[in-house]
Amino acid sequence: MLAGAARRSFRVMSALLSAALLSGCATPEATPLNGIQFVAVSGSGTAGQLAWLTTDRVTWWVGTRDNRRVVRVGTPCAGFEAGVEVTDEQMTIDRSTMQIAAVACDSPQHEYDAWIHNFAELPISYTLDGTTLTLSNDRGSLVLEPVTGD
Repeated sequence: MLAGAARRSFRVMSALLSAALLSGCATPEATPLNGIQFVAVSGSGTAGQLAWLTTDRVTWWVGTRDNRRVVRVGTPCAGFEAGVEVTDEQMTIDRSTMQIAAVACDSPQHEYDAWIHNFAELPISYTLDGTTLTLSNDRGSLVLEPVTGD
């Protein structure tokens, strides 16, 4: 009798574990942004248009690493990677997990990097319209397109 109860218990535990794995509990749920490398084509801040985006590249990638959602942002100097929470309309970067590349940077690229870091401090609303990703918050906005041919 005990062997039968143990078998039933094992089957129930196996079913619960399988359901948890299939429901996305083991890894972050996929989003439309998963694994697509975007590059900023335009943007604006509180002082106006970010004309430097045409010459100083900013890239944005959201994906999964070590079973957690991460964002990797390439800036004119180096960039950063951090944990990120992504909902249907917003992403919030976990600055406590941010890993910043230690690269010396001259002006004006240093100021460009600072703008991106400042922008990333607040939750970011996003929309994906076809292949165009728009990120925005109270500090500004970025319009990005998928990287092609790199």
